[in-house]
Amino acid sequence: MTIRRQYSLPNCSLILDGWAGDATFNDGGNGRPLMSILVNAECRFLAQDHNSSVLKGDRDFLESLVRVVNNYTQSILSGLNPDPPQDWVGESVQIKPLPENNRHQLQLIQTEDGKPEEVIKVDLTTVELFDLVEAIDQLLTDGSTLPELSLSLHPHSRKIRTRNEPFVKKAQPAITGVASLAVAAIALFFVPIPEMREPEPRENTGSRREETLPSETGSIVPPGIKATVENTSKITDSDQLASLGSDLQTKLTENLEQEIPQAGLEYRVWVTGNGDVIGYEQLAGPGLNITETPALPDLLTLPMDLNNRQISEVAELEVRFNPDGVVQVEPK
Repeated sequence: MTIRRQYSLPNCSLILDGWAGDATFNDGGNGRPLMSILVNAECRFLAQDHNSSVLKGDRDFLESLVRVVNNYTQSILSGLNPDPPQDWVGESVQIKPLPENNRHQLQLIQTEDGKPEEVIKVDLTTVELFDLVEAIDQLLTDGSTLPELSLSLHPHSRKIRTRNEPFVKKAQPAITGVASLAVAAIALFFVPIPEMREPEPRENTGSRREETLPSETGSIVPPGIKATVENTSKITDSDQLASLGSDLQTKLTENLEQEIPQAGLEYRVWVTGNGDVIGYEQLAGPGLNITETPALPDLLTLPMDLNNRQISEVAELEVRFNPDGVVQVEPK
């Protein structure tokens, strides 16, 4: 009997087809038949601009997808660069950042005897990437589906740390905790790599942890951003502010997919002179989590793209999302 498992998120679905095989157990402990043999795995992305993109393959494809997405996600959470390309030799799945448009390119390399190599590419937003992480996490915690499938984690080498950055003591995340970090991941983009030092008193730890996590409204306020704004030249030229505002308005309008509440939404947004969005906080409107926040999470600049650039000037802009879908941007 063919068994199907489907792990669905708003932006992607992970679908597995397989058999029970000769396993002696009738189920995985939850009343469902145990899938021990995988026949086909499909990863579907549902956004219109993907044209229902589908990546599919066998057991090797699935295991490669799990390994590579986990490695890339760890690099985002830690602020370090992903493993060098030579470490991914033999992987049918690869992923790389596209900093010029704040996307992540997922690639499936298909090879068949006697046929030229085919590469399928899907450019994902940050929200779509972490929906994929959540789908993989659901699979790994499902005891009735491929129970022997596991996630092997290892600490990154010192060789890949960012230049001129202090030594990092990395903590290995829990095997099935990757998706639970997804909501905080974008905020953690901007957490500086800590230096090794003696443990601080417990009471200080709580306040520092509070600072690095996103607020209940889904705001992304990087630690020290307000101090950075105070100590950095503010953009006051009206023409430059108008240009930055117009550019941000265009990007937000192009990336707006969520329905806006009747009360509307207002945000303070910090933008560099190059137009990079480095943080935002909600000023008005109902509280939303990060995945519900319209457009802004997709425009955040990754830390690996800012590490080698010094922020010389910053502008504060006020963004309003209206219920009719119109986006307004004005200097703060």
